[in-house]
Amino acid sequence: METQAPAPSAEMPASAAPSIPMEEPTPAPAPQAEPVKVETTETIEQL
Repeated sequence: METQAPAPSAEMPASAAPSIPMEEPTPAPAPQAEPVKVETTETIEQL
């Protein structure tokens, strides 16, 4: 039982580590695309 405890605990941090880097790049491009669209809308309204 003691051996199984450390095994799952090691998998938890392992899966959490890859999930963090994957989330960082995803939100990065998302916010960049949003401001670009906003600026385009403002330019159209001004024209």
